[in-house]
Amino acid sequence: MMVDFDIISILAGFAVFVIAAAVLRYIRNIRGMYFLFLFIMFLYLLNVAKLTLFPFPLASDAFAPNIRQSLNLIPFINGVGRTDFYNVLLMAPLGFGAPFVLKIRTNKKLLLIAFLSGIVIESLQLGIALVSGGFTFRTIDVNDVIFNFVGTLVGYVLLHVFAKVFLRLVRNRRNGLTAFWAYVFDVCVSLPKFNSKKNGS
Repeated sequence: MMVDFDIISILAGFAVFVIAAAVLRYIRNIRGMYFLFLFIMFLYLLNVAKLTLFPFPLASDAFAPNIRQSLNLIPFINGVGRTDFYNVLLMAPLGFGAPFVLKIRTNKKLLLIAFLSGIVIESLQLGIALVSGGFTFRTIDVNDVIFNFVGTLVGYVLLHVFAKVFLRLVRNRRNGLTAFWAYVFDVCVSLPKFNSKKNGS
């Protein structure tokens, strides 16, 4: 049985989002623009899942186990290639968008998110391979963890650049901004500074 990224997967993802949004609204009384940015992040993560996890066979004997050949724990054993560049691009939106849906009070928290992003993806790929009888279409590679980490940091740095330009354009004034841009303003002014020892930079 082949599990692909089809309408069932999409509907399941939307069901998870609706439940999570309802829980957040009940527990934290969050509403308004936050849910818009949460939905944007959800769509992004859904596409990440599509690109990194699907398709995969589920408990099928049609494929011979290849997990040993698909597992690489030695960094840069084949140098740096196009796939590594794609991994950076894949995770850059996470670094840029995370502060819009999570409270990033210190740069250490973003570093943790960047590290976990690659670990979670590769762990899911490994878990799926084990469930699929040891077969995977993917390469479970430590390089992916490294470049996913780098990509998340690149996105976070780009957000800081955007914040600096944006705040200068609005002259550090929130008054008169629409609800969307007021939310963006709040995120920009709350970003921890890179040169602040207090923020764990």
